[in-house]
Amino acid sequence: MCASPVSEKRKYSEDLVSLEKPLKRSRGLTMDLDVIHKHLNYAHCEGCKRELSANLFPYELSQVSGGAENSAFIFDAKYLDDVFIAKINNLSDSRYRKIILNEIDLYEYLGANEFTAEYVAHYPVTVSQYALILKKYPLTLSDLINAHENGFNFRRLKIITKRLISILEFLKSKKNIHADFKGNNFFIDDAGKIVLGDFGVSSKEERFGVFPCVQSIFIKAPEVVLKYDRPGYQIDMWSLGCLLYKLSTGKTLFDVKEFLYIDLISNMRKCLGKIPTELIARSENYESFFIKNADGYKQIYYSEEVIDVDYIKDNIIAAARARGDSLEDVDKLVDLIKTCLRYNPHERLTIEQAKLHPFVI
Repeated sequence: MCASPVSEKRKYSEDLVSLEKPLKRSRGLTMDLDVIHKHLNYAHCEGCKRELSANLFPYELSQVSGGAENSAFIFDAKYLDDVFIAKINNLSDSRYRKIILNEIDLYEYLGANEFTAEYVAHYPVTVSQYALILKKYPLTLSDLINAHENGFNFRRLKIITKRLISILEFLKSKKNIHADFKGNNFFIDDAGKIVLGDFGVSSKEERFGVFPCVQSIFIKAPEVVLKYDRPGYQIDMWSLGCLLYKLSTGKTLFDVKEFLYIDLISNMRKCLGKIPTELIARSENYESFFIKNADGYKQIYYSEEVIDVDYIKDNIIAAARARGDSLEDVDKLVDLIKTCLRYNPHERLTIEQAKLHPFVI
């Protein structure tokens, strides 16, 4: 028989004195979570759940959108006269619990800085839901891309590119890989400054590869799909190449249908040429994509594609002409994108090299 909410409250109220305010960097994430889990074990009836939500979560929520596979829900969260963003995950699913706790850990590890979204607090909502509270930004980089059908002019693109490289440089200085470096995860404040958010699948250097599903499919590096190299900083450089193409054309480079990895590999081969045999040979799962024959490896389900090595350049030129832009910087931009998109991560452009690339200096 479930105890009354009143008796339950007496039982755990003293343990939760530290949770009456948002949990923010005060005592360290591990200790905070111990207190939360202790509380969750106590609050086992509906009355207690309602009381937990009312007493410990002071934000007024209005739902904005749902996350991938309903793993997280995004809300406007009003507290007094201020509006923040609340990202709420379900703790009952072990994977999504891991994601939100990882994100909180990384925001605390990165600390206050000028490159990442402003972290406000983390908070229990109910016994099965947990919230990450962030500053609310008026725009995402994707919003701006969608407003520019043919991409940004080269002058503005250089400014954005420098900023993106600076963000990657900061992450590397903190030994962090983002692993989902795409337009939706960049936020723009009222002053026009771009910052990076969504660290749910990010990790510190010593834990690279902890999450099996890193990067959205449109920006996923080939070594992540084919498993021929351990994911490292260079997967963010691959994503940067994909993002720069979208910023300069308004289009997605690898326009994958039905989220099929085999379609992604086919698109890569069409735009960038064949994947080197030595990389496929050390792939852990090449048999899902290729058949080995006397001539090397042939992709299954697809006839040999017509490779268009000028695909990227031709589309950048077409977009530049459509917006009335000069073609002076086309070759420099194409080189920057293609060197970010080298199949071998050890031959891919590094962050240090990107800072000195002719397109941005």
